[in-house]
Amino acid sequence: MIVVGLKNVPKQLVLNQIRTQVGQPFNAQTYAADVRRLERLGVFSQVSATGRLFSDGTAELTITVTETPIIQTVDASGNRAVSDQDIAVITNALIGTPVDRFQIDRVVRSVQELYLRRGFYQASVSIDERELAESGIVLLRIREGDRLRVTDIRFEGNAALPASQLRTSVRTEVWNLFTGGVLDDAQLDRDVGALVDFYRSRGFLDARVDRALRFSPDNSEVILTFVVQEGPLYTIRGVRVVAVVPGLGETEPTVFSPEQVRGLMELKPGDVAREDTRQRSLRAVLEAYLRQGYVDAQVNGGLSVNDQLLRVPGTAQADLLVRITEGGRVRTGAVFTRGNELTQHKVIRREIPLEPGRPLDGNQIERSRLRLLDTQLFDGRVPPRLTVQPARREDPATRDVLAEVVETNTGSLSFGAALSSDSGVLGSIELTQRNFDIGNPPDSLDELLRGQGFRGAGQSFNIALQPGNEIQNYQVSFSEPSILETAFTGSASGGFRVRDFEDFQEERIFGSFSVGRRFGDRWSAAVVTRLESIRLGEIDADSPVDLTSLTGSNQLAVIGLRLRRTDLDRLIRPTQGAVLEFGVDRAGFLGNSFEFTRVTSGFTLYAPVLEDSLGRKTVLSLRGSGGFIPEAQADVPLFERFFLGGRELRGFRFRGVGEEGLTAGGVPTGVLVGGRFLAFGSVQLEQPLFADAVSVVGFIDAGTVQEEVSLNELRVAAGIGLRLYLPQLGPAPLAFDFAFPLRFEETDQRRLFSFSVDLPF
Repeated sequence: MIVVGLKNVPKQLVLNQIRTQVGQPFNAQTYAADVRRLERLGVFSQVSATGRLFSDGTAELTITVTETPIIQTVDASGNRAVSDQDIAVITNALIGTPVDRFQIDRVVRSVQELYLRRGFYQASVSIDERELAESGIVLLRIREGDRLRVTDIRFEGNAALPASQLRTSVRTEVWNLFTGGVLDDAQLDRDVGALVDFYRSRGFLDARVDRALRFSPDNSEVILTFVVQEGPLYTIRGVRVVAVVPGLGETEPTVFSPEQVRGLMELKPGDVAREDTRQRSLRAVLEAYLRQGYVDAQVNGGLSVNDQLLRVPGTAQADLLVRITEGGRVRTGAVFTRGNELTQHKVIRREIPLEPGRPLDGNQIERSRLRLLDTQLFDGRVPPRLTVQPARREDPATRDVLAEVVETNTGSLSFGAALSSDSGVLGSIELTQRNFDIGNPPDSLDELLRGQGFRGAGQSFNIALQPGNEIQNYQVSFSEPSILETAFTGSASGGFRVRDFEDFQEERIFGSFSVGRRFGDRWSAAVVTRLESIRLGEIDADSPVDLTSLTGSNQLAVIGLRLRRTDLDRLIRPTQGAVLEFGVDRAGFLGNSFEFTRVTSGFTLYAPVLEDSLGRKTVLSLRGSGGFIPEAQADVPLFERFFLGGRELRGFRFRGVGEEGLTAGGVPTGVLVGGRFLAFGSVQLEQPLFADAVSVVGFIDAGTVQEEVSLNELRVAAGIGLRLYLPQLGPAPLAFDFAFPLRFEETDQRRLFSFSVDLPF
């Protein structure tokens, strides 16, 4: 075996690819495969094989190769706006590699894309072929041209939909102080497609969109115009419902009649053929099948939009085809778990409301997955997965469910700080275990250090040390989400808290205990007990009698009932759903000196009002709360009365709204002492600006705190704010609000700017 033509490539590299061996019988197929392997190495531009046969039956084989030139260096010429260092980041990977046209062309495209991102729309990049052939040097010839900026985006032909709506589908940006206004042909094509989809999703099934560019004389600016042909607005003439049975073709559905299917749908004859309404309608039909245990059901599976919306010739109408593959009804078998090495099976099982022997509700598969994700016990980068298993051979109507999870570290020792206009600067040292198990103490110190003790039962345990300039809080808390694997929950907490108010200091030693119960997925109730020792100090002599009468220690015992209903689409940053809360507390059940009843209620409602082509939702939120204490104000200690202001009523200082206190002699003090009646409402609209990270809000807050039940002294403020959602800082956003009081009382303490910032170290 002879190899000819090697200069820089090691001979051993060639021999390693050759399966034809000296002394072995010659095989033409093996020899041809050897040549192909050498060609695939990429280090030879040409490989040829010859052979010479001798009279004794032996043969001499010769492989002749021509080595591919090695790239010695990569240089650039003509680049002024982009530095050599920036180009080198892209091109350095070529140095020392064989000349490969595919890789060189890829680098050329990357350099051109770099220019495009910086606004050089007419930049061109080419290779000096002569230099490459003679010296192995890749020389990039660059013609930059002028920097081009998009100065305006316009729309022509849009009679039905305003430009403001169309603009939400366009990713190309107009140049300003914050955006580059880059023109990119690929992005323009995507913008055209997004506009077509936007029109068709709103019933304009024949819509067409093109683009036109108008350059300035010096080619430094361009106006982008999208030319629209809207076409007619299509409506639904009728809904045709069929079932598909393999081997039998189309027939009538058997689970639901065609009339029942149509009744499940939001889209009705005469309605505009909107995409979102069509999707919700089809989803409603599918959910109805899944709810009955038809987990293999499909509705319009594999059909394109044109196959589903059948145009009626000569009209602006279309028939909607609903094609259903029903499958068979199945029961729930066993629910298995996989991946939970520390987390107990029961912790996962309680989040999956599927009962063996009952119809397998396919809707619960996705809901259970989200519930498992909300526990924060598992790795969000590899979300929990629930799959319906194949039918059992001995019982085809029974299907098992497999829940697969990837556990994450649920214990943490965190350090952080919070800064708020309501509570000043607050440091934080917290030890938290979200998957605690009080009944599983470690058997050794090594087991404790490895995190295998006190883990696995889904309980929560927290120790918080939070010193601050206005608040100091030190507490321990524990919660059990399922007592003895029932719908009952329990929690306990205790600690010490100091709060410096403007007119006094409050110290609390507290303990709290609660037992609750879940009623399905939405309703819950709890009985809560609070035992507190409250000491007020640093009270001036001319303070109101509401304060001076409480100087020293005060004992408080409260038992209360809480009722809550929630159907939010997600716990963190919800976009749809509502939370309703009601509570009643009775103080004095252990015979302490304070006896009163405190009734509170509240609601929060979220509703999406607009969604752009990127899936970003503009969300309207409504909040309201109320409170009433039937006893006289003098019978209720100041620290249990209602206050408003700060983040709860923007435009006013924290606890800056309430009744003004009087001295023992009846002299006004200017110190607010709260009230026994509270009413509060807020309307807020949140609009995303940049991806999911930055949003702007507009709001109107209104509320009052008074001694008597009345809305005569209603305060109103309006404002705007900014929200920064940074995952590395936790789920709560950084909030900054400017609020302008529109209606207020002379005794109110107003504030223009409020904020809330949490920063983990």
